[in-house]
Formats: sequence, C-alpha cells, structure tokens
Amino acid sequence: MQTTAVGEYGAARSRLYGAGVSAENTRGNNSLLDRVRLLQVDLADGQARAAEVNANRVYEVLRTQGINADRTVASVVFGEGVRYWKGEPFEQALAYTYIAVQKAMIGDWGNARAAAEGSLFLLRDFGENERGRRLSQRELAERAARAGDRYLESYEVRDSDFALGYFLSGVASLAIGDQTGASERLAEAVALRPDLADAVEALHRGEANTILIVDYGLAPTKIATGPSGAISDYSVNTWSDQSAMRVTVDGREAGRFPIAADVNAMAADHSWRNLEDVRVAKAIIGQGLVATGAVVAATADDDQAQLVGLGLILAGLATSATASADTRHNELLPQRVYVAAVGVTEPDSTVRIEAGGRESASMTLLGVDPPSGERFQLRYVRMNAPGAMARWASSKQVYYRSDSYDGALASLDSGASSGGAPSGGEALGDLPYILGGQDVSTPTHEALARYQAAGYLRGYTLNDLTNLYREERITLTTEEQGGAAARHILEGGSSLVAPLAGTAGFARLFQTPHPVYRARSELVRRVAREQRALLEPYGSP
Repeated sequence: MQTTAVGEYGAARSRLYGAGVSAENTRGNNSLLDRVRLLQVDLADGQARAAEVNANRVYEVLRTQGINADRTVASVVFGEGVRYWKGEPFEQALAYTYIAVQKAMIGDWGNARAAAEGSLFLLRDFGENERGRRLSQRELAERAARAGDRYLESYEVRDSDFALGYFLSGVASLAIGDQTGASERLAEAVALRPDLADAVEALHRGEANTILIVDYGLAPTKIATGPSGAISDYSVNTWSDQSAMRVTVDGREAGRFPIAADVNAMAADHSWRNLEDVRVAKAIIGQGLVATGAVVAATADDDQAQLVGLGLILAGLATSATASADTRHNELLPQRVYVAAVGVTEPDSTVRIEAGGRESASMTLLGVDPPSGERFQLRYVRMNAPGAMARWASSKQVYYRSDSYDGALASLDSGASSGGAPSGGEALGDLPYILGGQDVSTPTHEALARYQAAGYLRGYTLNDLTNLYREERITLTTEEQGGAAARHILEGGSSLVAPLAGTAGFARLFQTPHPVYRARSELVRRVAREQRALLEPYGSP
C-alpha cells in the first residue's frame, strides 16, 4: 500500500505481479480482491486501456456470482471447491465504479453505464437502535444471539443510497444520448447529495465536458474486535469531513465540488456490511452453547442426557474456536471520492485540483485537451496520501513528448520551457529517449519525420527506427504486453505505452525529469553516440 499512497504506481504494479496477481489468475480465495487492487493501480497510472481485460474479469465475477434472491449481494461465493472473498457490499459497489471509470476513460459509455448500474444493488436494513442510531455489527450480533438465526432474515430491503453510482450512471446516459435516463439518475444523485446540484446543472447546460473522479485519503482498516475477535469493525485512517474540492482550469476557477462517497461512513453502516459476520454472533452463541451444555451435563439423570450435554459443550467450544472475524479488505480504497464537472476548451490545458480538509493535497494535471469527437471525457485521479505530496504533483512543466502529449517541453538542464532560440532542451525534444533525448513516442512515420526535420536519424526508415526498440526489448503496445500494463522506460521498465493526460500516471512520468536512458544493446549505444554528436552546435554534447 505504501508505494500506491505515494504515487509509485509502477512499483506497486510490479509488486502485485510479483505476488502472482493478474487478470488471468483466478486461483486463490483472494483473487478477486487482488484484481480489484490491480485495476485501481492501473487506472491511477492512466493505463485505462491496459486495464480492460482485468476490468472485464472483475465485472464477470461481480455480476454472475453471489447475487441473492432479493438482489442484495453476497460477500463470499464458492467455485471449484474454493471459498472466494468478494468483499463487503461497499467494497463491491466501489469495484463496480472503478469498472465504470475504466470504461468511461476509453469512451465506452454504454458499458460504463452498465457497470455503474451494477453498483446500485439493493441493501439490507435492520433499522436503528433505541438511541436513533444505525445498528452496529455488534448490536446485530447480540440481537441475533438472543432472537436466533431468523433475526438475520428479518431485514428490510431498500434502494441504494450510493450517490456516486447514480452520478456515474447519469453521466454515462448523457454521453450515449439517453436524456430521460440521465435526468432520472442525476436527480437521484442530487436527492442523496444536494451539493452535487451545481455539477449536474453544468452537465445539463452543456457547460462541462470533462468529468473528474478523484480519490482522496486512506480507507479505514478492517480489524477484529469483540468476543473471540469475532466481530469485524473499521479503524479510521483519514477522518471524514465535508471539505469541498477546488478545481481550476488554466488558472480560472472552475468550481468547488462535493464528496460523492464517504468510505468511512459506508464502512460504519450495517447496510453496507456483510452478514458473514454471523461469525459475529457465532462467538457469543458459541459461549452460550458451552454454558448450556455444562448445565445439561451436570444435572442430567441418565447417560444419554449427559452425552447430549457433552455434545453441546464440544459444539460450543468448536464454534468459539472458529469465530475469528474475516479482516480481509481492500486497503487501496480511498477515504472519500470527489466528483467534478468542468469545461476544458483549449488544447494543452492545465487542471489543478485541491482536495481534503485538515490534511489537504493538491495535484497539477498538464496537457489536458478537450474531448475529441465526444460530448464528455472522464479522468480518474488518485491523490497521494496526505503528507506524501511528490514534486511532480505540483510541477508546471512537461519534460517528455509521448503518444499522449505533443506540446511544449521544458529543458532538462534549465527547467524552463523551451522556445525562441534553439537550446539543448529544445533539440532534445525531437530525439528519442533511448538515444538520449526527451521523446518517448512510439515509432511512427510522423515521429520519424519529426526527428528527421530536426536533423536526426537521417536516412533511417520506420523499420530501422522500430528495430532500435526491438534491440532494447521495449514493448510498443498493450497487446505486446499480454493485454496488461507494464513499467515504463522512464522508470526503468521496458514499456513505451503512454498514460492518459489528466491522470496522476501522466504527471508522475512526464512532469518530472528522469535519468538518462542506459542502453542494453551495442547498436543503440552506437546510434545514441552518433545522434548526440549532432547536439554539439547547441552546447549539449
């Protein structure tokens, strides 16, 4: 979790891969939980297309297994003799939203709506206690112990109060032209969170074309409490508050936007918790069985009754011994999720986000363009943990050209934006990174023409250029990476697949300088020396 909290998504992904986590690996009872973690890391890193296969696999499991007859969700499913953990209901709802986000980021709004709708499953409601507060897991356990197993079937079924799911479904409906469906879902979101009204109005009026889904803070930690550690509870890491998120676009105020989901509050509400904490009651009931069995055994008049009492004792001991709560949880979830709807009208725009309350965090997103050929675009932004702000998060310069950015570059030596008279920084912007430059675009005819116009790689064909990357064993597409994301060459990896602009992944890779590339092959080392020699007139040998 530490690497993710500080925005080191390449390292976080490598650790997940090292632990055997992948879209294809469905073995082990934590496989779904692990794949949701991987999905979150890929989205935070701006690798939405690379997350496609994994998102689809997660969706299949969530949708086709563990749905109860009353359309509430189960937290555990069985398959091939293995007990699979699906997460608490609130974790499942958030997993659906990450799938919806993945679909929206690649412009697949129809499937984005389907995933968002999946997050709106019905909830169990056991009501409130005598003080007018929602019943806690412990109170449910105590009542179940007194009233018997049937108590846990006495809940009412109610509609979801997940405003984030309604909002995402409404936006997706707008994107595909379903005005009626959009109006209904967005109205439901506003009914639950009235402070969403401004964002919804901006969408309806056509003033917003860019949706920001922003994760902030650390999710609560699941712990075992109560008798025999049988009751699960959550310990807060980032405190809840109602602080708005401030967004500016190119220095202009775009608005203050609300929290659409408070994970602390969801984790504390029994409607968003599972009934697998019948284990909760099991410890208490188990202790009761021991006591009852002892009384029967001590007062019995015949051997048969004593044997019954002994059986009750053993049953009670066995129940207590297995009563420990399941504390598996998704520690990569945020404490809160913000939503914003803003207008981006100019290419290469700068979007700045300031989120949080007592411990605020900010991020500057450079190189954001308006939507291309669509009404909306969506970007997911994961803020670094409070107090863990990296330099790249506040950078005002882009240092590398890529498939997702073709704007002005900052000089690596001066840190100032290149322009005007030729400088070492400007010359490096039209030279591939593997040859000592600042361009990490994939090899194309357009890229080669740009290099050659700057005086580099004269006489090279596209095949020649591509072979330089092949010599270095660098992957150029997601397909070459088995349909998954991989570590970028700027961070010591072997991938040239660029993250989307407007994400933390773009910021961490392209908004800060990186060490010069160290070639593996003799061919690339030789070509790099030849091309760098051309920089001598600009003062950069």
